[in-house]
Amino acid sequence: MFQKLIENGESKTVEFMVDLPHGNQLSQTICAFANRAGGYILIGVSDSGEVMGLSSEDINNYLEKIPNMIHDTIFPMLIPEIYSVVVFNKVVLVIQVYPGSNLPYYLKSKGKIEGTYVRVGRTNKRADLEMIKDLERHKMNKSFDEDSFKELEILDEELLFSVLEKAMGTSITKEKLLNLKLIERVGDIEYLTNAGAVILGEMPNATVKCARFSGESIVDFIDKKEYNGDLFDVINQTMIFLKNHLMRAGMIQGYGLQRKDVLEVPEEVLREGIINALMHRDYSIKGSDIKIAIFDSKIEITSPGGLPKSLTIEDIYSGRSEIRNRVISNLLLKLGYVEQWGSGIPRMIEMCKEAGLKLPEIEEKGLFIVLRIYRKDKLQSKRLEYTVDDMNTKTKALTKSKSEAIADNLNQIYALLVENNQLTVREIADKVYLAEASTQRRLKALQDRGLIDRVGSKKTGHWVINKKE
Repeated sequence: MFQKLIENGESKTVEFMVDLPHGNQLSQTICAFANRAGGYILIGVSDSGEVMGLSSEDINNYLEKIPNMIHDTIFPMLIPEIYSVVVFNKVVLVIQVYPGSNLPYYLKSKGKIEGTYVRVGRTNKRADLEMIKDLERHKMNKSFDEDSFKELEILDEELLFSVLEKAMGTSITKEKLLNLKLIERVGDIEYLTNAGAVILGEMPNATVKCARFSGESIVDFIDKKEYNGDLFDVINQTMIFLKNHLMRAGMIQGYGLQRKDVLEVPEEVLREGIINALMHRDYSIKGSDIKIAIFDSKIEITSPGGLPKSLTIEDIYSGRSEIRNRVISNLLLKLGYVEQWGSGIPRMIEMCKEAGLKLPEIEEKGLFIVLRIYRKDKLQSKRLEYTVDDMNTKTKALTKSKSEAIADNLNQIYALLVENNQLTVREIADKVYLAEASTQRRLKALQDRGLIDRVGSKKTGHWVINKKE
């Protein structure tokens, strides 16, 4: 086991030390491990992973000295396991630190505010006030999104009712909002919770920033957008951005009135990636947003917040999950945006396999998680097929020109209205992944051609379909 740990190098759960360090370095590392996922400190191993070993005299000295040092320098009290192992015929001292329950742990000499450390990647980072609050929430078994959002003095209940009733398709009561923990009573005052603020788009850092870059670097961008409305609108608008910048082929049926666009990356994969980022990001980290970057070969979704506690990348691939935002996750589960906790990444992997794509990758970069979804290469994109059922032939689909894309939109919208003439502009926009303004222009084009007419008001009216050859 320890040979493998050393071969893998230092990480968020492994630290190497050649000898017992002076000052507070050892105590800082023990605090940092205890405040997060725990870890192993191997004394007698160099930073590069070379096993130097310790003498019998040093081992005996350290076994007596280290427990006293931990007791004198760290609060609350910690009792890690300390023992020696033989690796490559040399003796190494191991300090095994378990994740603590009496958070936060800090250096007595500096106090809680200045002396609390957390492990970020391979380094110890002094925790700021928000991190300390987060550790205290963990101690109380409470998530950040359950806390009150007191930055908004006046609670706009009507807006919250409107957003949720549209998402749920049913009426909402105040008691329902309280049960969902989207609002909280503090004395005689009602506040949004942090979850409620995220749902409404009131949380300052609940923004998704999207960009399409030229090539494989972030030097030159072709297009960029920021979305910061209500959570459900952000999901839809982000999907529109992705669809507008990815290759598409189509399945045409009947007399050209129905066409189903097929993206080079399955829509469900993209949707899972967006929802996972919004559901699991650390909203307590100020000044950081979710970023979605589209390159020629891949899509990268970067979400603030490292992996919680002892969760590893391998755990995520296998479907294990640890919920960071309980209220938001529970709401998305109830609304059907999530099938079951932990299922998102395994489903994405299976869908990418079926689509012939390189499998998604997850990387932890300090306090950020990066999800990479790979696009089809240029040759694969040119081989995308579309089928014309009534001709029973297959042709090659290339990137569509703007005029072709508009024609496809017109066919899609016409087909939707044939099926349901009660659809609103917003509902049509959501179904064809266009902005409302663009959808309005497409509807006007269909009206100008005499294919449809509008009867009644925007809210209570309906569409009249004029069927033509």
